[in-house]
Amino acid sequence: MGFPDALAGAYSPVRRGRRIEAKEARAARSRAARGPAAQLRSRLTMPPSVSR
Repeated sequence: MGFPDALAGAYSPVRRGRRIEAKEARAARSRAARGPAAQLRSRLTMPPSVSR
């Protein structure tokens, strides 16, 4: 699903905080595996760096 997009975002040289992006991408993938409810909950708990 979002696997290629997550990898592209994590390894894009334009992005700042690449390691953090990679970590979030990995977390997002495991979140997606758990379901949309878990996705929303974790997004509220720990917002991604994009919302900064």
